[in-house]
Amino acid sequence: MHRNIAFRQFIWVQLLLWTAMVLLTRFTWLDVYPPSWLWIVCYMFLGALYSSLLALCFVAIRSWPIVSQLLLAFVLSVVLGLLWRASFNALEYHVLESANNQFRFWGYFHNGKSAVMQLLLWSCGYWLWQNHQRLDRQLRKQELLRQQARDAKLKLLQLQIDPHFLFNVLANVDTLLLKQDPVSARTMLSKLSAFLRQTLSLDPPLSQSLEKELQRSRHYLEIEKLRFGDKLRLDWQLPEPLPDIALPTGLLLPLMENAIKHGVAVKGSEINISIQVEQMADCTRISVSNPSENTDEVREGMGMGLANTGQRLQTFFGDRARLDCRHQEGKHIATISIMDSPCH
Repeated sequence: MHRNIAFRQFIWVQLLLWTAMVLLTRFTWLDVYPPSWLWIVCYMFLGALYSSLLALCFVAIRSWPIVSQLLLAFVLSVVLGLLWRASFNALEYHVLESANNQFRFWGYFHNGKSAVMQLLLWSCGYWLWQNHQRLDRQLRKQELLRQQARDAKLKLLQLQIDPHFLFNVLANVDTLLLKQDPVSARTMLSKLSAFLRQTLSLDPPLSQSLEKELQRSRHYLEIEKLRFGDKLRLDWQLPEPLPDIALPTGLLLPLMENAIKHGVAVKGSEINISIQVEQMADCTRISVSNPSENTDEVREGMGMGLANTGQRLQTFFGDRARLDCRHQEGKHIATISIMDSPCH
């Protein structure tokens, strides 16, 4: 989407710039007899064409070191400026026949210096415009990440003050005390305290490591395990060491909530929750699966929580990450894929 907007903006800027050049050349010509409209339009059209080729080259090298970019931009401006003038001179000599065509080879580059200077000025303007666009995108992306981090914090706060969640935890603590099992009661309170301490940070970071995200998820699932007892089984399949990647803060928790919610909905069955992290050559996959009776849960699972998770992934990683939900062999599986290069 951003690329389409940037492309449309570039087309409009090119159209306005070279139209202005046509008008300036026609009405500010210092000679008594300015060149014809056909001469000016052909010359500026070729200028617009070569400058567009130059823009494509700049886009291709935008990940290069800045010094290399500047050096290559200068060389390309000179080369394409000379080609611009040579192609126009050939058109002028052989088609328009508005100049003496009795020339040698170097005559094709007559007035090439002016064309080179024009493309160099165009390159400077393009760089300023491109950097302004890049800075604007970065600022808007940072603001969106901040807003999404605030939204994630509110979601986590909402989870903690959710009457059912807190009531069930505290009720279970009360039950354990009545059964004179203070060790289990203290364990549940300790896990709840650890989860709340990590979740209710006053200033949550925009991102944190996969290890910390899994630790947050583990605190939550261990509390749920104390609630459901042996009915809830957790299968952690984590590589050693964990992939060194950062995730938006609180990204994995909606997947865990979704797995518990739909796992409990399957009557007469154990709640088998599997959390798997796979490190591949060019991809890291994080999968959370739970029992599921039918494929309708896949559509239901992509509710507000998982939809926001997918949006946060796209904002944070761009085209390098995606969230997929599917039904397979009686399981609902949500998978986050993070690629080293854009996903296809």
